[in-house]
Amino acid sequence: METNPGYLQEENINYKRYIYLFLSHWYWFALCIIIALTVAYFKNRYASTYYMATASLISEDDDQQQDVLSQFRSIRFLKNNIELQNESAKLRSYTLAHRTIEVLDFDVSYMGYGRIREKALYRNAGINVVFDTTHIQIEGTPVYINTINNSEYYLEIYKGKKIRMKYGQEYYDSNFKFTVFRDLNVSTYGKLSFTLHDKNRLANQYRAMLEIDASEKQSGTVITVKIKTDDAGKSVNYINTLCTEYIRFGLERKTQIAANTQDFLDNQIRAINDSLRMSERLMLLFKLNNDVVDLNKQGQIAFDNLKSYNQQKVELLFKLNYFDYLLKYINENKDPQNMLSPALVDGTNNSLTALTAELSNLYSKKEEFSYSAKIDNPSIEIINRKIASSKEQIIENITNSIQNTKNKIQLLEKQIAGISVEIKKLPVSEQELFNIERKYDINNKFYNFLLERRAETGIQRASTISTVRVLDEARIDNTQTIATKKSLVLLIAFFMGFLIPAVILILLDLINPTISYHEDIENNTKIPILGTIGHNYTDSDIPVQTDPRSPFAEAFRRIRTNLQYILRNKEDKVIMVTSTISGEGKTYITANLAAIMAMSNKKILLAGFDLRRPRLNTIFNIGNQVGISTFLIGKSTFDDIIFAVGVDNLWVAPSGPIPPNPAELLETDKMREFIATAKENFDYIIIDTPPIALVTDSLLIAEYSNANIFILRQKYTHKDVLELLNNLYESNKFKNLNILVNDVIVTQSLGYKYYYGYGYHYGYGYGYAYNGDKGYYGNSEKTDEESLVTRFKRWLRSDG
Repeated sequence: METNPGYLQEENINYKRYIYLFLSHWYWFALCIIIALTVAYFKNRYASTYYMATASLISEDDDQQQDVLSQFRSIRFLKNNIELQNESAKLRSYTLAHRTIEVLDFDVSYMGYGRIREKALYRNAGINVVFDTTHIQIEGTPVYINTINNSEYYLEIYKGKKIRMKYGQEYYDSNFKFTVFRDLNVSTYGKLSFTLHDKNRLANQYRAMLEIDASEKQSGTVITVKIKTDDAGKSVNYINTLCTEYIRFGLERKTQIAANTQDFLDNQIRAINDSLRMSERLMLLFKLNNDVVDLNKQGQIAFDNLKSYNQQKVELLFKLNYFDYLLKYINENKDPQNMLSPALVDGTNNSLTALTAELSNLYSKKEEFSYSAKIDNPSIEIINRKIASSKEQIIENITNSIQNTKNKIQLLEKQIAGISVEIKKLPVSEQELFNIERKYDINNKFYNFLLERRAETGIQRASTISTVRVLDEARIDNTQTIATKKSLVLLIAFFMGFLIPAVILILLDLINPTISYHEDIENNTKIPILGTIGHNYTDSDIPVQTDPRSPFAEAFRRIRTNLQYILRNKEDKVIMVTSTISGEGKTYITANLAAIMAMSNKKILLAGFDLRRPRLNTIFNIGNQVGISTFLIGKSTFDDIIFAVGVDNLWVAPSGPIPPNPAELLETDKMREFIATAKENFDYIIIDTPPIALVTDSLLIAEYSNANIFILRQKYTHKDVLELLNNLYESNKFKNLNILVNDVIVTQSLGYKYYYGYGYHYGYGYGYAYNGDKGYYGNSEKTDEESLVTRFKRWLRSDG
């Protein structure tokens, strides 16, 4: 609403206004609070109870992996903090959750149905359902069971279709195949249901419910794992199984390297074992058949040299096999954390050992990021680039190592060929024995070398333990019960029951376009308020006449008194009453104001200048064949249109027949003649005019009036009217312009401020002196004691 800024006042929050607004609509608050408290009661009564199971893990430092830097407190704290975050991410991982679900029997859930609510059951359902894993099963669809007796039940899968079944009898169709067994633990529920769940969804569901609290300690990191479910046993089983699988998962990664090493060594041992046995049998057979015990001195020297060269060649061939294995492993993009370390085969190639260790570390970091980071995370992209670069360096190093090894083998083969020439000079029997012993010795030493390495690997694998252990397992008796806080729920319900109607009432009040409160007028205009009129609860159009002692009549007496301050001169006799639109009570107010003024022994003329929609004749039950319209056109005299209406000192000039040109008639000399004649014969002339927003008649009549009353009706007149009134007030087109507020209902708004504040401000003693010694209500004396309610109402009526 656009309002003349000259009349705008700073608006402050009127707390009394909203207090009274709430009090006048107390029944909505009572209803909402009752409904909210009822809902809260049933929520407390039938809300599900949850159980929190807790277990703790401790990750201890590995003494073999400590270095000098880790002894510093800040470095150790940073290291433990990083490990803590990594381990927390692993515990929340989908892989670990899925492994846990695979171990547990959570894929089938049971539900018991009571009279009002349902309850999730775990191992006390009273039934056990076994699904045929080779058959198609529909997941997520509840299957209902209604117990008949200890051996039979009704099965309901499809709505409205019940099948009588026996416990232990297999059921199958195109969607299901299962058998229901009756458990020894008999359920108290007559109606049950079971549902098969997808394990992938269960894993994600339990991941979301998992809570992890980790803290850094002096000796390591302590991780507290919690989960909240609707069954204490289910919470405990899941937490304990999760911790077990977490430790097992870590051990599997650690022992995988040793397992791969053993597999590699076993393959090499199997390959050399057959050659060793063959060479051993040949040597024994040759010695028995040829009776040769030993070589001569020259042959022994050649044999020793050849044995040394062949031993070096075998070691080089072993390295060459490892390099081929390593190159294939890298090219196949396998996890280097499980790769056979180069230090086991070639302790001299420090650069290759460092490169493989760096690659394994990069994969470890990538795995840690993958637990929590997204695939397109910049950190993962950086690690992927580093992995690619490290692989290129390793492949280049392996390629160079293979070439160097082949060159060494070629050099050894030349040396072996030179010794073979010398051996050929020996006797034939010695040459044959030499070759047999050479092969046997080479195979035997290599075989022993592999056995030694396999034994070392086995010891390392057997001695591998997890650095993480369970500090405290979850226990049923330590499970924390998490139920609804009843007092808090009731408090929230009470608050919501009060808040919801309060917000609605405030919003309705803010968007209300009509004038409802005193501030709506006071903050937007400086036009004086003449008074307020309450709602007429009677059937009479002139209640001031039918019940002159009523509070309604008293309000008009106060307005009559207030008009005396405006019409101070004897010549000021004309009062015009108008409004904005029809329905604001203009004619009704005019008739009652004229009647109340006539009761003060003043001659009053009520003139109906609403020539377009006349109504005064209906209110006073007089004819409308002659009236002001016939006087203005010269067909009637002044005396012809003046009628007594049964109220002392009150005469009415009706509007007369509706003319085609009312505005033109009001501008004639006959209009001036009528006003002049009326002033000569009456003490006051009260004029009823058409609404000013619809026609211009009121503006034409305003030049004759000495006081102008503009009617506003509570919760009917729009606030935009005040802008029109401000313009009229500034232009001085209406003399002594005042506002009268009609149809004020005290019980619905701050109308009490109009009704009591303004009325008693101007005419407090008038009504109470009306009946002689006694006041209007029968006793003018004020009681000594007031009730709290009376004091509170009096405080609300005050301005502060």
